[in-house]
Amino acid sequence: MMLVIQMAMLICLRMCHQIDVLLLRLDVQNVYMKISMICYTDAKFDESEVVHSALQRVISIFGSDRCMFGSNYPVDVKDGWPSNKLFPALLNLVKHLGDDAVRAMFSANARRAYRVDK
Repeated sequence: MMLVIQMAMLICLRMCHQIDVLLLRLDVQNVYMKISMICYTDAKFDESEVVHSALQRVISIFGSDRCMFGSNYPVDVKDGWPSNKLFPALLNLVKHLGDDAVRAMFSANARRAYRVDK
C-alpha cells in the first residue's frame, strides 16, 4: 500500500522538525511527499533562503525518489504563479540534485506513487 502526503510548504516551514519524529513511526518506503502550494509561504519563494532550506530538508527526509512536485493548478495561476513561471522556479530549486532526481520529482515518482502506466 502506498501513502501520498500532500503537505503545503507552509506546514513544512513551521513543522519540519516534527516530520522526523513522524517518519520514525512510518515505513517511509511506502510514503511519498507531494510538494505544492509553495507560493503560499512567500510570494517570492523562489528567492527565499528559508523556503529553499525547508525544501532541501523535506527532500533529505524523504529522498528525491519519494518527493514529487504538484502545480496546484489552477489556484497557483490566480496567485501569480502560472506554470511557465512556476516550473522553472521549482527546477531552479532542485537542479543541483542532478537530472535523474529532477526527472523523478517532476514525473517518475508521481507515476509510481499513483500507479500510472507510462
